[in-house]
Amino acid sequence: MEKGRILVVEDEIIIANDIKNVLTQQGYDVLDLAHSGEDAVRKALELKPDLILMDIMLKGNLDGIEASARINEKENIPIVYLTALSDDATLKRAKITEPFGYIVKPFDAKELHSVIEIGLYKRRMEREKNILAEKVIKLTKKIPLNDNEKKVLHGMLEKPLYNDIELSKKLKIKRSTVTAIKNKLKRENYYSELRIPNLSILGCELLTFIHAKLNSSAHMPVETAAMMNELTNAGDQVYLAATDNDLAGFSISWNLTGFKKGVSRIFSEYEKFGLFNDAKFFYFPFEMAKLEKLFDYSSFVGKLLDIKEAASTGQAAGAKRHLTKKEKIIFYSLVKFNQLNDTELAKKTGLPRPSISQTRRKLLRSGLLKIVNVPNLLQLRCELMVFNQINLDSGMSSGEREKAMEHFKSIPANFFVVSEDTTICTIGAYNDYTDYELEKNEEAKFFRENNIVIKNNSTGILTIPQIKLNKLDFSPILKSILDVNVSY
Repeated sequence: MEKGRILVVEDEIIIANDIKNVLTQQGYDVLDLAHSGEDAVRKALELKPDLILMDIMLKGNLDGIEASARINEKENIPIVYLTALSDDATLKRAKITEPFGYIVKPFDAKELHSVIEIGLYKRRMEREKNILAEKVIKLTKKIPLNDNEKKVLHGMLEKPLYNDIELSKKLKIKRSTVTAIKNKLKRENYYSELRIPNLSILGCELLTFIHAKLNSSAHMPVETAAMMNELTNAGDQVYLAATDNDLAGFSISWNLTGFKKGVSRIFSEYEKFGLFNDAKFFYFPFEMAKLEKLFDYSSFVGKLLDIKEAASTGQAAGAKRHLTKKEKIIFYSLVKFNQLNDTELAKKTGLPRPSISQTRRKLLRSGLLKIVNVPNLLQLRCELMVFNQINLDSGMSSGEREKAMEHFKSIPANFFVVSEDTTICTIGAYNDYTDYELEKNEEAKFFRENNIVIKNNSTGILTIPQIKLNKLDFSPILKSILDVNVSY
């Protein structure tokens, strides 16, 4: 990912140099230092930085607020105020210029880094929106579904195993109408069925959450394509999403050794090319971790479509059971060909349809198989996917940690939540950046009120229309585990 280009405006030369050193150590590109309001306006319009750190109290005819106002007349550049003043009169004047945030002196380096990162993301996303204006679905456009269609879509996400009759009774909509709507939603690609094997029951010991910042300035398209191809074909890399700036997802492996020989090896091989920065792996042994949500979108879509009742289906614990050779082949086929019904699967594989239906029911009852319906986020006009890893302070009480865990599980946007001791990883979907900001503000308030201390966190924000690689496939690792010998 490219460095953030920052202009620092500070009339005290020593302080300005200190800020420059801190930013340089954090990996940012400090374009220049400005020591007056007039100088700030000139350099901002000339250099066009990605973000400006602006001291409010400046010597000369223009203070920081007036300089910001003049810059805003010409350029839309995020501005963060640096100030030792926090009186109401100053803040009231500053608000008129619509700054991105405030840093009160003496500033904390971590706080500065956090505010700048969010500011740079906002700047980058605005640029991307302009470039893709003709391609990106207009977020203001109403989702073209009527009330019954919205209810059926949500009902299918909340109760994926319900047949048309059961769904009709639950939603109080005629069965024929439910059937017609389901066919339309399927035909227009509003959802897809996902069959998820319970890999922990089958012997897998480790889930690894992965996040890396991609270095778009590396200019190595061949090497980048090769790395992405290897990750896509890695059997234990179950879920993977990537834009030009971020790569995130999770793998499921036999054990840590298996992960090191697979996905971890790929990252190690391509690290020498400088294709990514700060690749992070977060390990969750199934024996200790809690998989709270696994592609459960019902709460998110319920909120998005303004439909009440959104219960999490969870992942069945299940129990180990013996599978015959034929059952293993059917199990793998069900997961491999997610979108085929039993009749279509029988034609595809040459397996008897009654055996397929019977085995599917057994797998569901035993907890070895879970079925979910996954919405098409683009069709629902959603812009952001957020991968988040959180480390809680180890000094927190067990009650405080439990509150934090429940909080992340309860966020409607999060369709994937895994936790272990003081570490939580989530994947969430948001309608737009405003919704994400509101959620983060509510979260900060919740943490303050409940004495929840976040030690550190890693966040990857992916713009959904720009996702170039999107892998979601449990079948390769399942084929390896079951040791089935089929050509498909």
